Amino acid sequence: MKRVIVIILTSLIAINGYSQTYLGFKGAFSISSLTTGDAGSRPGFNVGAVLFTPVSESWYFNPNILFSLNGAKSAENYDPDFSSHFYSIETPILLSYRIGDEQVSFGFDMGVFARYGLFGGYWTDTAEGRIKPDIFDSHKRFDVGPQLGMSVIVNKIYMGCGVQYGLIKPWENRRGKYLNYNLSFGYLFEL
Repeated sequence: MKRVIVIILTSLIAINGYSQTYLGFKGAFSISSLTTGDAGSRPGFNVGAVLFTPVSESWYFNPNILFSLNGAKSAENYDPDFSSHFYSIETPILLSYRIGDEQVSFGFDMGVFARYGLFGGYWTDTAEGRIKPDIFDSHKRFDVGPQLGMSVIVNKIYMGCGVQYGLIKPWENRRGKYLNYNLSFGYLFEL
């Protein structure tokens, strides 16, 4: 699978030339929660690499590979209290429609993401007291879904915002799916 991704990325770069292809690093502040009234939001982050390579005059292929922190906690006044966090590898695969020039461009980003949980923590209150089971005993490691966002690139400085909606119900015993908002910053290098 890794070989296939490298071949696809290399082919796209070779087809389109190196003059408008950018490779960069970005970091994001994120807020994640479950799409249910009994869950509150939790801050997180993601950091990693991003690629912008043109597929036409205005469209760019924009894959990312990110290390991220997501989670949820109980809403105020919800009983029992719970809190979860998990670190994961995330791969948004986006198409970016960009307007502007090489100095300043605005983009509308759309695509899909996949996330795989690596490790994390979880606690919940029960009648016997607070317990801390392994998060992945009852939480699914994998999630996938649509991602939408907007971005601006000013002199190779990247700023963007986006939203992700997970399609897989993560908890066996809780309602809701993950909804993540992020605000990203980064720097791009021309290849």
